[in-house]
Amino acid sequence: MNRLRLVLTIGSIALASSAFAGPEAQLQPAPSPSEEEKNSTELFAYETVYTFNSNFKDDHRNHFGDGDSLYNDFSYAHRFHVTGNWYFRAGVEYERFDFGGSDNGLPDHLQTIHALLAYEYIFKDHAGAGLEIDPGPYFQNNVTGDSIDVPWKVWVTFPLKKDKILKACFQSRHGFTMWAMTGNFVSAPIYSSKATGPTT
Repeated sequence: MNRLRLVLTIGSIALASSAFAGPEAQLQPAPSPSEEEKNSTELFAYETVYTFNSNFKDDHRNHFGDGDSLYNDFSYAHRFHVTGNWYFRAGVEYERFDFGGSDNGLPDHLQTIHALLAYEYIFKDHAGAGLEIDPGPYFQNNVTGDSIDVPWKVWVTFPLKKDKILKACFQSRHGFTMWAMTGNFVSAPIYSSKATGPTT
């Protein structure tokens, strides 16, 4: 008898819950994102690289000493949609190099905090071409008028095959002008010239 009551109770609860539940919910696919929504607009990046004990040499292979180095880079930028696949990117970046080891003439550290300003063609969340300037101080300890610089670069990328991209870049930084082709499988400077030396 107890089993019969249990079965009737469970059955009546199941019927009552379906009666009061209302119409059955229908799942509908979400709308496809527009081309602008497919591209990231908030960009955060952090990179750190440690180089173990290495030798420092000049162009004539004179030994200056040895030491290790630590590189840290943090950046944040926001992409603003302009038109079509063109975006304006604005942000800030902090970079720092720390050097340790023997007395080799290198400073203990070098650092910069600068703006990131770029006009880019974005396709599938990848910057296919653009122009970027990075104005700000590049210094060791103190920011002075001589430490202000406006490095710039112009680049275009070419897809070679799936997951392989070639980047051709022309840039000027700290008085150096450089033309390079890089990719996720190759990095080879083609041309480099020094217009003026960096300030210290």
